[in-house]
Amino acid sequence: MTSRSLKKSQGKSDTRATGVGRSMKSTSKEKSSLLTLKVLNDRVLVLPYKELKIEGTTIEVLVALEQKKLYLADAYEGFYFKRPTWGTVVSWGDKCKYKWSEGQRVGFPRDGWAKLSYDGVEYLVFTESQLNATLI
Repeated sequence: MTSRSLKKSQGKSDTRATGVGRSMKSTSKEKSSLLTLKVLNDRVLVLPYKELKIEGTTIEVLVALEQKKLYLADAYEGFYFKRPTWGTVVSWGDKCKYKWSEGQRVGFPRDGWAKLSYDGVEYLVFTESQLNATLI
């Protein structure tokens, strides 16, 4: 075979090796959509609602916090935010007894959870037995 016939046959081939072509040229948006956060066993991953405290602060500070123009150190967050008690389910483990759905609202205690930060968003991790209530 000549080099010319090799080039023709290579150009017409539809079979590709794994990882060659478009899949190698993924953008950052495609990469982030492929990554999903999954908890294990009987754990439930919850995105908490943040409730602002009104007393003891000015409206300007509250507005700046809501619009993400002002960031607080973790030590001062307790002064401006109430501890969350409600949130939405993001993920659940494969050993959970109950049937959870993404976006389901759940109530949980003010203490006893673990924080997990991913992509700048803070989530809470619970064992399934720690959750107090759900809205149907």
